[in-house]
Amino acid sequence: MEHTYIKGERIFYQNLDPKTGRRLPVPKGEKPPRMKIREAELGVKFEDDYREQYLSGKLGQKRFTERWGVKNRWQIFSQNPNARRRSWTTMLDLPLLEQAKFVIPEKTKRPSCEICGRNDVTLDKAHWIDAASGGPELFWNIVSLCPNCHRQVDVDKIPQAIEAMKKAVLSRAVKHLVETETNNPEFKDKLLEISESIIHRRMKK
Repeated sequence: MEHTYIKGERIFYQNLDPKTGRRLPVPKGEKPPRMKIREAELGVKFEDDYREQYLSGKLGQKRFTERWGVKNRWQIFSQNPNARRRSWTTMLDLPLLEQAKFVIPEKTKRPSCEICGRNDVTLDKAHWIDAASGGPELFWNIVSLCPNCHRQVDVDKIPQAIEAMKKAVLSRAVKHLVETETNNPEFKDKLLEISESIIHRRMKK
């Protein structure tokens, strides 16, 4: 049984229980009429606004509830599985702020060793070409290594570790030059000079 719900020029349909006449719960993943109306008024999808305003910390639950024209914050934020009516976050399977904090964004994940990928230790800043050999203090000449790989390169002189570090530095240099020097008429000369310096592990004087 369907019941017409009219707001302005917008018409929505709500399912009613034919026996009791009560409104049936909105199926999970679907949006209730009030949310759709407010989306049209604000010109933004609820889930996008929820992430932008609430999960980012710009608005607390009270102000976000007011923004969406809802009287009781439980209607948006409650995640009680025994509640007669599901909240908006439950309908759309959206996390609460305290739950979202446990999801580490990609940008904030701990950096990894550029040789072995380890990220559970404090990393060293290792120079490929040292200052005595003319190595510049530029990001492509400095890579992040775990203490073990750093020792393998500088102390133990393990060929596989040295080769892996050389590849990391060479990749950084090429990426940097392509992003910053492509329009420079001397781009190819610079690329060749720096690549040779990295391969031979010594800058030209």
